[in-house]
Amino acid sequence: MNDANVKNTDALNGTANGTTKLKFEIPFFSVPSMFGGFAEQGAARAKENFEKMKAASEEIAEVLREACSTNAKGAGEYSAKVIEFSNTNASSTLEFLSQLADTKSRMS
Repeated sequence: MNDANVKNTDALNGTANGTTKLKFEIPFFSVPSMFGGFAEQGAARAKENFEKMKAASEEIAEVLREACSTNAKGAGEYSAKVIEFSNTNASSTLEFLSQLADTKSRMS
């Protein structure tokens, strides 16, 4: 038998398929308190999630701060090494040119 052909009289006042009001036994005054409870739970969850997000964002900010600090320190060390290498290279080049000029003058 198809469900569409079955008459539903369980939740109704004895009539078929929704032609009268449903029988629900919820007092009118308890409805606002139910929604108030839901609202309080939602607010509590929102506050809890906000606190978690705040803590996570502070942690991310600290990690980024440390990473930038490490990168700046690394860049400073790299610059110092580049200057050191440049100084060594310039000294070696000048010494080579001096020796080359001295060798050329001895040959003449």
